[in-house]
Amino acid sequence: MSPRRPADIDGIAAMLRDGATYREIHAAYGCSRGTISQVRRDHRIPTPDRWKKHRTVAEVLALNSEACEDGHVRWTGPHARGNPELWANGRRYNGRHEAFKAHHGRAPLGRVTASCGRPGCIAGPHLADRVIRDADAVLARILPRATS
Repeated sequence: MSPRRPADIDGIAAMLRDGATYREIHAAYGCSRGTISQVRRDHRIPTPDRWKKHRTVAEVLALNSEACEDGHVRWTGPHARGNPELWANGRRYNGRHEAFKAHHGRAPLGRVTASCGRPGCIAGPHLADRVIRDADAVLARILPRATS
């Protein structure tokens, strides 16, 4: 821990006891997350319940999904390597896969893509896995679209 005045340490500890977030404490004292964590450990201050609550996949999908025009849904949560990243039940999930499962009622086979052509869309009806893409290709051969 970087050397700090006792008044700063006492202030950080008081804010932790009052349930302040690390961001709020950093704004007030300009200290790092490591310093705040060290004060928490040194003063035996437990972590707030808000950090212990694990949300379900369905809750996180609902919190990080934003309905757009024409039935599209945009992911507003974090991304990892260009994919929606969903943290639930204390672990990481692929948000596109979870949206697919929620809509289709099964795990996807292969890569999940947005069949609507809109990049990043996670609307369940717009998501397709290998099985759906293969079935669409067969249907396209059997039932060619009418040209206008």
